[in-house]
Amino acid sequence: MAELEKVENGDTEISVFAATSGAIESVSRAETVLQMEFARKYPRSVVQFKREALTLATEDEETAGSCFYALPRAGKTIEGPSVRLAEIVAHCWGHLRVNTRDIEEGEKVVRSQTVCWDMQANVAIGIEAARKITDRNGRRYNEDMIAMTMAACRSVSFRNGIWKVVPFSFVKDVYEQAKLTSIGKAMTMEQRRDKVLGEWAKLTVKPEELCAIVGVKAVGDLTADNLVALQGLKTAIKEGDTTLDSVLAEVRSRATVVGGLTLAQIAKATVTESTDDAKPPVREAKK
Repeated sequence: MAELEKVENGDTEISVFAATSGAIESVSRAETVLQMEFARKYPRSVVQFKREALTLATEDEETAGSCFYALPRAGKTIEGPSVRLAEIVAHCWGHLRVNTRDIEEGEKVVRSQTVCWDMQANVAIGIEAARKITDRNGRRYNEDMIAMTMAACRSVSFRNGIWKVVPFSFVKDVYEQAKLTSIGKAMTMEQRRDKVLGEWAKLTVKPEELCAIVGVKAVGDLTADNLVALQGLKTAIKEGDTTLDSVLAEVRSRATVVGGLTLAQIAKATVTESTDDAKPPVREAKK
């Protein structure tokens, strides 16, 4: 309960109510019970959730492209739903309480924790995430970089917390539709390639480097799955799961790539392919 306390203000004595820990706990418990009762009285509609989430996730190509990530690891591509999609799901799922906070700033790592609570199902899960704050030489980041890394760490713990509570079976269709929308469903394959290559060109990444990342010989070999993987990688870089420098360093460190071709040979093959396509067909002279 709140207790009456006397506070002196110069010659005046003022009586005020001070909330004790017990009072705060009682209020918090009452709010929780009220939210749970409300959630059970007005349960969510899964059909409505899917409709709203799909609408938001596929609003435009840029939004759709931010709904998934893709990371190259040991010759394979790891894909998954991103922080942006987790935010959309949290908004549309309803009756959800999410709390994210920093729990550690050490010498080498920072840690964040997210507690996600589905008030209707009464399922609460807490999960932690960690991020390094040292460079490849073991030197600690400066204050600005540490702040950015901590923000990325909070985002990752938030994302993972959402996927621990909201069943992904309800989100899978939204996730797949977002991947298709991100590369332009109404475009030809050539237009899709040009769109993705143009976006990476803004990051000064060359076409031959993109081909090496997804393991193809030339731009003309890029498939829809390859383009989706590149869009996901761009999202992973934006969300801090990896860096452009580390991705390119891995690609450039390889002496050869697919089929034993070097990056220069891939570039030459790409140029030759486009040049050959531009040449008119040669007709043989009639005898």
